[in-house]
Amino acid sequence: MNPGSRASGERLIAGAAFAVPAAALVLALLPGTALGLQCHVGTITFYDAGGIKSCEIEANHKFTTAAGSTIVCRGGHLLAQHPDGTVERCTLAAPYAAEEKTCEAGHAVTLSPGGTIQNCE
Repeated sequence: MNPGSRASGERLIAGAAFAVPAAALVLALLPGTALGLQCHVGTITFYDAGGIKSCEIEANHKFTTAAGSTIVCRGGHLLAQHPDGTVERCTLAAPYAAEEKTCEAGHAVTLSPGGTIQNCE
């Protein structure tokens, strides 16, 4: 085996090994509902101001909406956030109800900045 190729491969593997923890660290430092959130590498997009716009979350994650309710988003699916960091859209891991509307687990829900259900599909 060519030592130059091996070293290059080792750097690539090391880079991949640190990519997920680095993303988790960045997300853990953001305010609001993103604490402890882990996203799949290469799926994170940011707003110009630096907040997370969207990512594919690795595991089910609980968030607190602007209305103070708990919403559980399903891992392996896209999470979109409003500029203030509140949930805009996700696939539900558990039912979510707000103002007499309910969206069942497995459905994609779109929330207003205030946390009310705009759409459930």
